Amino acid sequence: ESVHDRVRHFVGELEGELDNAALQFRVALLEGDPEGFRSIAQKLIQQQPAFEEVGLLSSQGREIFRLSRRQPVTHEELRDRSATALFREGRKAKIRWSSVEITETSEPWVTLSISVDSPEPRGIGIVYGVVNLKWLWRLTGDFKLSNQGRVYVVDGSGRLIAAADASWVLKQVSFAARPVIKHL
Repeated sequence: ESVHDRVRHFVGELEGELDNAALQFRVALLEGDPEGFRSIAQKLIQQQPAFEEVGLLSSQGREIFRLSRRQPVTHEELRDRSATALFREGRKAKIRWSSVEITETSEPWVTLSISVDSPEPRGIGIVYGVVNLKWLWRLTGDFKLSNQGRVYVVDGSGRLIAAADASWVLKQVSFAARPVIKHL
């Protein structure tokens, strides 16, 4: 329960921070301040190291802005994302978490999106953040249980996304068939 509570608290913080940024992005758009997007996104990325990327999609699915922690993004690299799950599924709920993707460095990443009510065609439709969940590694490694117990974190399909031994994550181990996972 302790691990669950820590994860839930962290997830709630991320949702709150991105929702707050969404309000700020909307104000910047209404004020015609596209440079404000960069400032808001940089502040979010600096304050919350779990965010690898922050972006805005228009109500039509076109990228308005994107900032990445790892690589620069030029205006020419912004693209139409109206056919992606990020846009199509993200419009169906106020807050949505994508399924977990394991990167080539075995880091679990997930995309958090917040749908913004924007009836105007040039308005913001989705604010999203790509979240690196590698902090789960420390949580699973540092958490000590009695009787040599271990902590594992699995996604909704039962696939392992964090364990004290990262090689298990790289092997894409699934716990879906285990009775406790089926029950949960």
